[in-house]
Amino acid sequence: MPKAFSILILACLLAACSPEDYRRSADAQVDAILRDREKATLDYRPQVDVATTVNPTPGPRAYDPIPTTPLAPPTPSPIEPAVTIVNPAPLGPPNPGSTPASGPTPDLYGMQTTARPGGDNLSLGPPAPG
Repeated sequence: MPKAFSILILACLLAACSPEDYRRSADAQVDAILRDREKATLDYRPQVDVATTVNPTPGPRAYDPIPTTPLAPPTPSPIEPAVTIVNPAPLGPPNPGSTPASGPTPDLYGMQTTARPGGDNLSLGPPAPG
């Protein structure tokens, strides 16, 4: 039963979704709008039925390749890029407080006291051959 019901629903959906049905529905809507406006505007109903013929299968010319547009050659930018010149000189007068102090080097928060003597040649990795 469920298979027959699903086939019935599928058949109804496929029958209602054809392009011809959409065209007929759109034509009926437009005809109703035109008739209403003609009656209100002109107070009579002129003959405005237009026969449309559409070939359901397009000809081979419809499948011809679309010609491509050649690419234009590269052109320079119409807006010139900004050129920034950087002067490496210090800005402003020299600061007398920024001169390095001459004297003993600072203690680096006790790092020299925790360093082991002879540990300068320690490195990570396998031992050196030999």
